[in-house]
Amino acid sequence: MIIFLDFSIPIRNSTEQILRALHVNSSILTPFHDRSNEARRFSFMLNNISRTEIITIELQATSILGRTGIPVSPVAPITFLFDSMRPSVALRTSSLSRPRDSDINIIAEFTKPVFGFDASMIEVLVGRLTRLQDLSRALYSLTVHAESENEVSVTIPAGKVTDISGNENLASNQLVFKHYSAPAICIALYSFVSAGTIATSLIAAMVLLSSANLEAINILALGGANCPTSNPSMNLNVVQQGEEL
Repeated sequence: MIIFLDFSIPIRNSTEQILRALHVNSSILTPFHDRSNEARRFSFMLNNISRTEIITIELQATSILGRTGIPVSPVAPITFLFDSMRPSVALRTSSLSRPRDSDINIIAEFTKPVFGFDASMIEVLVGRLTRLQDLSRALYSLTVHAESENEVSVTIPAGKVTDISGNENLASNQLVFKHYSAPAICIALYSFVSAGTIATSLIAAMVLLSSANLEAINILALGGANCPTSNPSMNLNVVQQGEEL
């Protein structure tokens, strides 16, 4: 990163003297090149910066003199966020690798807020994107429809969006799944087995009822006069004997 100092009047001080008048809370300043523009502009390189850091630069203006010997006016320190870390993004889903549902819900999560993310930045192979919803600047929900039983691939390529510092995103992981549907013969076989089970239950019930009816008929046929229900007088005698007792 290059830091520029622009003065409204030519400066008597050398680049090294101005460098000593600059104070930075982090990293190291080195002259980028000698003064130019009639000693009004000075440039310095900011080195040894971490990937993300808040930097404050302060100039001791009293030690900077114009060509007439008058100190320059004080200037307020500058503070800024230096961020060179590129945002990464992860794709995840709760669906199985071989889902039966042809519509797969996916979450895309960036490590930091990004700007300008839309459906055109999502790469889908052997399928199509049917929904994209932003839950936040860093979290997005999408739905991909599998158009066949071949493998469907979903990725977000690198360099599609930027964060607030202008860093482009890294490529996401590749999410691969394969839509699975039961073959027609399996569905037909299941239906046939279910119908067969119901039919077997009905036949068993009918056989049971028929057996009960045949048994009752045999009792009536074989019992004859010995059957209490076929001889009312016997029933009457039994009742009378009971009363005498």
